[in-house]
Amino acid sequence: MIKYNFQIDKKLNFAYWVQSVIEWNWYFNKKEYDYFNGIAGNFNPAEEKILSSLKLILQKPENAYKWIWDRYSEKSISDKKEFDIWEKSKNILNDKFELIWQKELPKILEWKEKLEGYQVNDLEKFFKEIQNFFGVNLKEEITIQLCLGYRNDLPGAHVKKGFKNLIILNISNLDKKIVKEVIDTLIHETSHLIEYESNKNQLLKDSYERIIKPKNFLQDNPSWYHLITESVITSIAGTNFSYVASEIFPNQAITNEENLKKFDYQSNKTSYSYQIKSVAYHFRELTKEYLNSNKKMDKFFADTVVKTWLDFRKRKV
Repeated sequence: MIKYNFQIDKKLNFAYWVQSVIEWNWYFNKKEYDYFNGIAGNFNPAEEKILSSLKLILQKPENAYKWIWDRYSEKSISDKKEFDIWEKSKNILNDKFELIWQKELPKILEWKEKLEGYQVNDLEKFFKEIQNFFGVNLKEEITIQLCLGYRNDLPGAHVKKGFKNLIILNISNLDKKIVKEVIDTLIHETSHLIEYESNKNQLLKDSYERIIKPKNFLQDNPSWYHLITESVITSIAGTNFSYVASEIFPNQAITNEENLKKFDYQSNKTSYSYQIKSVAYHFRELTKEYLNSNKKMDKFFADTVVKTWLDFRKRKV
């Protein structure tokens, strides 16, 4: 049985905050940056300099997310120059982080107590169905690291291949009324961890090779594989039209349904999260059918997902 263990790690929160205030990749969020700066103030020249050094480290092709996730896990840094920069960043940026931590920690503690006391009916049911779909049998305790977050309306969470028992959950400012949305988000990220252990994802790769690759629709960052797998997971959990949401929120209306149906690629070609949601919306009923029937992912399912992406991308031309 999969179980959740909720924890709060100050060092992990420091690492998350630092990378979030550096515009080092496509995932950078200006609103999050502005929220933290609103608490701690703008960076001085010394702080800007160390952030620039960290940006160069994060943008090394061999580093990127792996490097920052190693910091989340408090792994040692083998490169002496990188080690020195990271240690220096702790000293230079600590005062700003302490201002943020003093404000956010009490809210994170409240959420920890709330989540530990919340029971979700038939949670194991979802885990069994999702594991069956991916052909995986996990019996793990997953650590949920509760983390800083600027939003009050939508949970944010992150996983990384190679860190199979860790989910980072941005939660400090979330409205306490949306506990079920948080659970839905955790199931979304748990589905990723299950998918990482599966060989069923090869079906998605094969479908991509046969259906999209010959069309030469290039996709660099994020990759085609990220978009395709994320749409599958999104149809399972994490949106109010997903399979899990339909079970947890049986009477909840689907927001922006018309927009999801009539997705305009040209106007939204750089909004990858919106693309993923719209594609997932179009095959959500197939996902529900597979999970309800305890069917494993197969060629038909994978082809349907990839053909849906191809149909959307054709709207570009």
